[in-house]
Formats: sequence, C-alpha cells, structure tokens
Amino acid sequence: PPATSTHTATATTIPLTATGTATAPAPLPFATVNVSAANVRAGPGVIYPVLTQIRRGEQVLLLGRDVTGAWVYAQLWSSMEGWIAVSLLSAPAG
Repeated sequence: PPATSTHTATATTIPLTATGTATAPAPLPFATVNVSAANVRAGPGVIYPVLTQIRRGEQVLLLGRDVTGAWVYAQLWSSMEGWIAVSLLSAPAG
C-alpha cells in the first residue's frame, strides 16, 4: 500500500465545519480577527516564529487547517500567508 504522510504542518483545504473529508468550500471562507492583535506564524503552533500581526476586525481568507483543527492557514489582504490560531478568529455573520 502507498505510504501516507502524517506531517502536521501541511495545510489541507477543508470547510470550517470539518466533516473529516477534504473538500473545497464554497463560497470562499473568510474569518475576522476577534482579539486586539493576532500573531500570524510560520507554522501551526506557538513554537513557530511570528511573521506579522493583524488587528481586531481584519479579515483573512481561510486556505486550510492543521490536523488538530486548532490552527488555520490563511491569506491576509497583503497577500502574505501564514498560520493563525482558530481561537483568535470568528466567522463573519451570514
């Protein structure tokens, strides 16, 4: 049988309400920062360096989620991409 990867830093594209299968969400999922400042990191965890910070009310495009579901891989308005803790974000109304 083919080998499977268990690397936890790999982003997979799945909806915010994951069902356990990787599917492309539609429409594109956005989330809003719900704290005064959220760190955007190089990997899914506090051990990874901070790339930048984003402020309360800023929106990000969600591109994927780590295997634990605690971190999302997101694109900022500046086109920069990085990892943000799910607890620092809220989905927009609607």
